[in-house]
Amino acid sequence: MKNLFVLFLSLLFFATVMTGCKRDECINDREASSAQKNGSMTQAFGRDLGDWSVPVHLGPEVNSPSRELGASISADELSLYFNSDRPGGLGSFDIYVSRRDCLECPWGQAQNLGAPINGPDNGGSAALSHDGHLLFFLSDRGSAGDEDLWMSHRKNPNDDFGWEEPVNLGPLVNSSANEESPSYVVTASGEHAELYFSRDLTTWVVPISRNGEVLAPAVQVDLGGEARSASVRKDGRELVFWASAARGGLGLTDIWASTRHNITDAWSTPVLLGAPVNTAGGEMEAAISEDGNTLVFSGNMARGSSLGFQDIWIATRAHH
Repeated sequence: MKNLFVLFLSLLFFATVMTGCKRDECINDREASSAQKNGSMTQAFGRDLGDWSVPVHLGPEVNSPSRELGASISADELSLYFNSDRPGGLGSFDIYVSRRDCLECPWGQAQNLGAPINGPDNGGSAALSHDGHLLFFLSDRGSAGDEDLWMSHRKNPNDDFGWEEPVNLGPLVNSSANEESPSYVVTASGEHAELYFSRDLTTWVVPISRNGEVLAPAVQVDLGGEARSASVRKDGRELVFWASAARGGLGLTDIWASTRHNITDAWSTPVLLGAPVNTAGGEMEAAISEDGNTLVFSGNMARGSSLGFQDIWIATRAHH
């Protein structure tokens, strides 16, 4: 996360942009496969899953003149967690939460989660378990690597300030590289879950119990190239991530999606979300809601209406 600003500056000078993705012969999504043959994957993605609305800026209750990144939304879509480097925090980046009273209600003023989640370290990219009792996030506090994934528990899933002392997820997840952007998905059997996360420029997944015990070493997810900050829908059949201009797209960074018919299938060749989500500026660190109908992400100041270098936006779709 701390390298994102450097990434954006370097991308401004990136002159060679790839204009497509190589075909993945393991495509399991028939609609996406047919569209790929016709060169219209983005359109097929829209027909199959519903078109995303024009994104809405979340305003000064959530955003600030500083940077807002790593947003995720709770299962009931009433709590929005994100990280910001705005003044007054405990560390270089702190995790904040904004709440709303109903799905049509405005977001409330964001509040710093405080200790023990935040501290004098670099932290962020928070994600909740489906039942709301677990919080996964990155931090460089006492880590073997630069940034590791940590987990905290709370007894009351509606208490955004009831988090207990975090624990490191250990060597089956963390390494000497950067681990970031967790996304928690319960398997179809319901016996355990999977935790998707980023390691440098790629996506990884690890089996994890319902109480947060890591069950086996993490393995890399093949998404055909750079794929960062993956977020997975509750049913495990849709995944969104962001990648730099090196992968192709509309701007400096863009949001992509991959689907599969069953959770045992390979992920389809990723497709660019396209307009109106992606622009010639830069969109990144997207998170999809449990039902797949809400998308929160960070967009840079080129989108307009922005208060800072990166702000949080929200888009919706009618069905999936």
